[in-house]
Amino acid sequence: MLPHTGGAHGYDVLLRTAHADAESAGVLATLFTAFTLTFTVVAASIARLVRRFRWAALALAGNGVTTVFGVLAIWARQSLAPTGTVAGPSIGLYLGAVAALLSTVLWARVVFTRPPEQPGPARRS
Repeated sequence: MLPHTGGAHGYDVLLRTAHADAESAGVLATLFTAFTLTFTVVAASIARLVRRFRWAALALAGNGVTTVFGVLAIWARQSLAPTGTVAGPSIGLYLGAVAALLSTVLWARVVFTRPPEQPGPARRS
């Protein structure tokens, strides 16, 4: 909902609307927004609900990639030619990258502190 760049909001960048095209929002911003929705919101919510290691590991991996895309999207917006026709990164892009980083750190704590498997009887298929 917050602006990612100039007048283009996150949903504009995700849906590639005319606002995003007017601000020259590139592929990195679109990938970052899609990965944020997929992993920081959906996969992390499912992992929290079902409490399964596989979902937690997926949320960790996805949020790690999302963080990289976020940093690259910010860098790409800051390294544009100074023509004055397009805006740099806005608060939504910064907050999204920080949220993805925090989510990565939190899921890393969950995944890497997994207790060892308990020995016991073999499971039946």
